[in-house]
Amino acid sequence: MFKKEGKPKPVALIGVLLLLVVVIATGCSSQQTSSGTQNQSQTTQANQGQRQSNPAVKATRDITRLQQNTQTVFTSDQVSQLKPLLQALIDTSNPTSDFLQAKADSITAIFTEQQKTALTQKPSGNKPQQNASSNSSSSQSNTDSANSTNSTKGSAPSNNLEPKTIYQQALDALSK
Repeated sequence: MFKKEGKPKPVALIGVLLLLVVVIATGCSSQQTSSGTQNQSQTTQANQGQRQSNPAVKATRDITRLQQNTQTVFTSDQVSQLKPLLQALIDTSNPTSDFLQAKADSITAIFTEQQKTALTQKPSGNKPQQNASSNSSSSQSNTDSANSTNSTKGSAPSNNLEPKTIYQQALDALSK
């Protein structure tokens, strides 16, 4: 009844063309995803670089390190000088690099020569003590996050904490 005469339809050719379109579309979308991932990775590395280059964070970590060593604890005079500097770092929103450097310089100027020398030496014999202190800081941080509705990084390692959290922990340690 419906007899087709002439050339048969090239079904195989249509299938191959459709497959080719799908392969090309898939290849293009994966290239976009790859470049998006690379850009995100570069942004993350840049942010980590900014954290690492914060001189006030380094000085604050030095405070914590000195406070953990029984031979380099701070005098009451040093503590009274350090507290306002740490509080200023906590209270300042979007600090400039000059501000951070000035606070770091002010903090390190308070250190004694013995404390500065201790910072240049690698910690070796005090590792268990430091780990115990880190664990107590971590549990303190967990307690703080339970009490705070705004803290989402309470159980994160200290290397991943926000600068203000690091400043606050050092201030809390000096207040004990």
